[in-house]
This record gives sequence, C-alpha cells and structure tokens, in this order.
Amino acid sequence: ARADWSGNAEALLKGQVSPQFLNAEKYVSDIKSKFGSRFSIDCSGHSQAGGACAYAASQVPDIHAVTINPTSSNSLATNNAYLIDNYVVPGEAAQVGRQSFERGLTGWSYKIEAPSSKGPLVTSNANSTAQVANPSGNDPIARHSGERAIDAIGKESGLRPLELEE
Repeated sequence: ARADWSGNAEALLKGQVSPQFLNAEKYVSDIKSKFGSRFSIDCSGHSQAGGACAYAASQVPDIHAVTINPTSSNSLATNNAYLIDNYVVPGEAAQVGRQSFERGLTGWSYKIEAPSSKGPLVTSNANSTAQVANPSGNDPIARHSGERAIDAIGKESGLRPLELEE
C-alpha cells in the first residue's frame, strides 16, 4: 500500500498518470467491450482504487463510477464527469494529498461530515453534505477509512447490512 501511495504521488509530481490508473482504464474498457452491450457497467473504489475508478470512468464512455475518499490524477477528461460520484470525508488523508498537489476531483462530490450535535443524517443532492456521528476525529489517516464512509452512506440511504441465515 505504501508503494501505491508513493507511486501515485510520484506520477502526480511528474504530471503523469499512475500506471495503476492506466491498468484500471484498460480493465474497465475490456469489461465494457465484453459485456457492455448487455449490461450497464459501474466501477467503485476507495482511495487509490477510487482514483483509478474515476480515471477509468473519465476515459471510457458510459461508465458510472462511485468513489470513496479517492486519490486524484492529473488527467481526467471532463466529458464524462456527470457519471462520477465522489464521497469524501473532509480532512482525511487523500483530501490532504489532493490539496497538497493542488488537485481537485472530477464529477459530483458528496461530503460526509460530523454534525455539531447528534441527530439524524442529513443529505441533499450533489455537492452536498451527509452528516455522520463520528468520522474519527481529526486524524487524517483514521478519517480515510472506507468502512466508516460506507456505513454512513448505507445509513443515509436506509440500507441494512446483509445478514445470512445459517
């Protein structure tokens, strides 16, 4: 994982696209070629995988991407931006990195923040704020947790964990 972060940072510094992002684009393109005439194709990912997913969706037409706390890339085509949904926790590690490299996100951004007081989750439309009880205080690494963000999104949308019968 450390090599992934440093490889992505090195690509950003050099104005290049991470090899992992290029691999994701090829994979998504291959899946679309094979199954796209029969199925809609979505991709999702957290952190580096979220950045790779957003990159692939920006390059391959008609791919819907859902990312959680994604890293960023230098080269996102904006013609497919409406198909990219980014869920982010302010102050988490990938956001700090994007700000350090002066990189934003392409697509819609949904912010997941801690409310000032306990209460129900609140969300409006794109570029909105969902409130969760405790996204790990002020620690950027702990706030980067995909599990906490997924739990908050699930709670907001009324989803329950899948329980299997024995």
